[in-house]
Order: sequence, then structure tokens, then C-alpha cells
Amino acid sequence: MHINRGSGLAALTPAAALMALAACGTEANGGTLTNLLVPSGRGSRSRTTMVLPSGALEKAQVGLSLLRAAVLDTVHANAQGLSNSDVTNSLGLQSDYRGGSINYLAYSVLGILLREGTIVRTGKG
Repeated sequence: MHINRGSGLAALTPAAALMALAACGTEANGGTLTNLLVPSGRGSRSRTTMVLPSGALEKAQVGLSLLRAAVLDTVHANAQGLSNSDVTNSLGLQSDYRGGSINYLAYSVLGILLREGTIVRTGKG
């Protein structure tokens, strides 16, 4: 992230500003932010031996927030509707795991938006 110190916060891109906020951390993790966007349905179980570096959760949630916004903007710009494939390819979110489980990243973001009622599924595709 590059910050132009001479121009203040106005010089930050939205993504850089969110990353700067995420770096502050939440109160629960010793930071100064009072709340955090965590999708409902997030698993509450975690291994007790797992180490979560300071700020990692906040960075992940900022990333998720940016992905949600990009998907929502794209869906709203296409009143005729879009498929998972359309969203995946247009936003460059292609993913796979060892050649299988293809494009679950975009599918997961769409699933969050569907569960929230932010978008609706109107048919197959």
C-alpha cells in the first residue's frame, strides 16, 4: 500500500483506506475499532492451537467487504441478471483446488449476498 503523506487521507484509494482501518484492529483484538463485519453463518469453532496473527481477521473481513461490493456493483449494473460464471470471469475471480472445486470464491460471495437477501436467484444458470 502506498500512502501519499502530503495529501492526507483524501489521497487514499477506497481499498487503501479500508486496509489502513483494518490495520488498527478491533477492540476485541487490542485495537481501536469498535465493530467488525462478519457474515452470519461464520463458524464459531476454531482450533485452540491455531494462531491468528493480529489484524488477520480484520484484513480478511476488509477483503470480503471489497469482494461483496464488487459483486454487488456488477450485479446491479446488469439488470438482466448474471450467472456465477459471469461474475467469476468478469471480476477475475477464477479459482480451483488441485483442479477441482472450481470458482467457489465467487460462488461463496454470491451465497452470502443471497442469504442476506441482498440479491435474489431468479432461475437456473
